Amino acid sequence: TPALPEDASNFIRKAKSEGRKVVLMTFSSMPVGYQRILKIAVKICHDCRIEGLRPVVIAMVKGQPQEQSQQQSLMQEADRWKQKQRLLVVDTSLDFGALFPQVDAIMLHGGLGVTCEALLAGKPTITSGILLMDQRYWASRMHDLGCGSKGISVDDLLSDDGASIVTSVEAALASGGGSWAEKALQVKNQLQAYRNAFVVVDLQNQEDWRHYHR
Repeated sequence: TPALPEDASNFIRKAKSEGRKVVLMTFSSMPVGYQRILKIAVKICHDCRIEGLRPVVIAMVKGQPQEQSQQQSLMQEADRWKQKQRLLVVDTSLDFGALFPQVDAIMLHGGLGVTCEALLAGKPTITSGILLMDQRYWASRMHDLGCGSKGISVDDLLSDDGASIVTSVEAALASGGGSWAEKALQVKNQLQAYRNAFVVVDLQNQEDWRHYHR
C-alpha cells in the first residue's frame, strides 16, 4: 500500500487529533496559479468553521505557474498558517489512493481521473479551476449525485471576497442527513458492492471455464 510522506502524514494526524477537518486542494496540471491557490487556502484557514473549529488545508501546487508580481501580505499570511500547522503546501506529487481516504473534502479541477478517485474514496468535492473540456460535465454529475458542488471557475470563486469559498467548503465538510459527505459515502459503498459483485461473477466464470475444459 502506498504511503504518504512523513510531513503529510504528521500534518493530517495532528489535525485529526485536534478534531479538525482536512481540506485537500489539487488542480493537477490546470494552470490556476500559485498565489490564487494560496489565496483560496488562506481564506479556508481563516474564515471556515466546522463545529466551531477551523479546518486545515493541504494545497498541492506542483507545476502551478508563479504570478509575475508577488503579493507580500498574502505570502506572509500563508506563512503564519504554515507555522500554526494549519496549512501544508506541497510541491511534489502524492499518491491519491493513499491521500484521498485520509482527508474530509477535496477541491479539484474536475478531470475524470481525479473525480473517480474522489468517488472511490467516498469524499465530497468542490470542482473549480479553469474548467475546460469535460470538467464542467463531471462537476455536474457529482452535483447530480449529491456528492459535491456544480463547477465554479476559480475566478468566480474569488470574485465575491471569498464568500463562495466559505459556502462551498462548509457545505463539503457538513455532516448529517442529505449532506454531500453522507451521499459521497453512500456512492462509495455502492461502487464497492458493484466491484465485489463483479469479482464474484468473474471468479465464477473462471471456475465454470475450468470445469468445462477438464
